[in-house]
Amino acid sequence: MKTRILLAIALILSCGSSQKAVQTPPPAPENARIATPSRPQPAPASRPYISAQDADEWEARWLETLYFDYDRADLRGDQLPTLIRNADKLRSNGLLVQIEGHCDERGAGDYSLALGMKRAENARSFMLKTGIDPRRLSAISYGEDRPADPGHNESAWAQKRRAVCVTSEP
Repeated sequence: MKTRILLAIALILSCGSSQKAVQTPPPAPENARIATPSRPQPAPASRPYISAQDADEWEARWLETLYFDYDRADLRGDQLPTLIRNADKLRSNGLLVQIEGHCDERGAGDYSLALGMKRAENARSFMLKTGIDPRRLSAISYGEDRPADPGHNESAWAQKRRAVCVTSEP
């Protein structure tokens, strides 16, 4: 009991006062002119909500990211539902898609670019097999140049080994 009381007192004393002294500027001289804007300034644009139409548009354009195993470009079985959802969305709109292949930093630069391209091409091939027009799909590799996570551990590397589908208007 005494220990709890002593800890509580120590906590209160260590926190100190959180109030800061407020300084007021000195009064302006009586002959000073106060600058006023010639026209009222617009209020900062704020949008506390997103409209249902904007949300629907965003949802229709947003495609999910695909993830890959270390040093592999083949599509993982657990990623097939993601690929199918992406293909379904693409069939319902006319958007163009650039599939970006990415890698973690553990391979050489040229190797990472080649592996990233294989990942992007494999995702593209799957989309083509679902009936998406090939003119709507392109593939590019960024290798290790655009990491999704700045870390250097297994969980960060797993986020970096990916294919990202970026949509645009035709």
